[in-house]
Amino acid sequence: MPSFFCSSFLWYVEKLAKFLNYSIPVIGRYELEEMTPNIEVAKNISNHLNIKVGYLLEGNRQSRFV
Repeated sequence: MPSFFCSSFLWYVEKLAKFLNYSIPVIGRYELEEMTPNIEVAKNISNHLNIKVGYLLEGNRQSRFV
């Protein structure tokens, strides 16, 4: 894996974790699909990112925005 990808990914995870007030390891595990957020966490993340929960959990591009 290129170091640019690693540093960009870590930067993104760190910023998202800080923005959402969650721990960096938890956000990283969500991003790597090692862990799935419960519905309340998913709602919080989707609200902050202005996307539907379904898109967040399933990646359905047609229902991306609220």
